[in-house]
Amino acid sequence: NDVVCPKTLYFITGSVKFYLSQLVDATENFSDGNKIGQGSFGCVYKGQLHDGLEVAVKRCFELPCSRNQMDFQDLEFQNEICFLGKLQHTNVVKLLGYCIQGTERILVYEYMLIGSVDTFIFGM
Repeated sequence: NDVVCPKTLYFITGSVKFYLSQLVDATENFSDGNKIGQGSFGCVYKGQLHDGLEVAVKRCFELPCSRNQMDFQDLEFQNEICFLGKLQHTNVVKLLGYCIQGTERILVYEYMLIGSVDTFIFGM
């Protein structure tokens, strides 16, 4: 399935556009019990979609900024989705989809039972 990014002509090959309500349901409203990590750009939650598929949901932090900066950030976010949607390698988790709704910017990845690379390599 090819999905067109909002406000652009970029195609996201193989990525699904999720509604915020789907991801709220999947993560039990982004509950702390489902939180599996946090980085400088957002928190990652374990979720389960209605079809039973387990996913990792990265909810990006909302950054205070002007309208022009927000438009630029949206373009950057959409470009990242387009890039990640095309990236396929056995050592990289696959981007399954995204959500751009209101001020929410969310990426949905396949869930890896083994955990993060740090955990796998260093036992952290």
